[in-house]
Amino acid sequence: MEMNKLKQWFDINKLSLNLKKTKIMLFGNGKVTTNVQVMIDNVYIESVYENKFLGVILDHKICWKPHICESKTGKEYCSSKKSKRHFGS
Repeated sequence: MEMNKLKQWFDINKLSLNLKKTKIMLFGNGKVTTNVQVMIDNVYIESVYENKFLGVILDHKICWKPHICESKTGKEYCSSKKSKRHFGS
């Protein structure tokens, strides 16, 4: 219901909403797994757990780990953490 109001506001103000790029993310601690289906103009909006926005990767836990692991130095850090976990170093 609110998403339709938002879409109407976009239309009234001559703004476009790219439904192919639009995503929905619920923020929380990850303990509750709620499957939310949002539809705008008969198009289902994809639900995601993380998304890149203006070069920053946001996740549903509001944690920096996905963003850090995506950076050049972070890839080295994350891969060393994974190898230590697998090999017990």
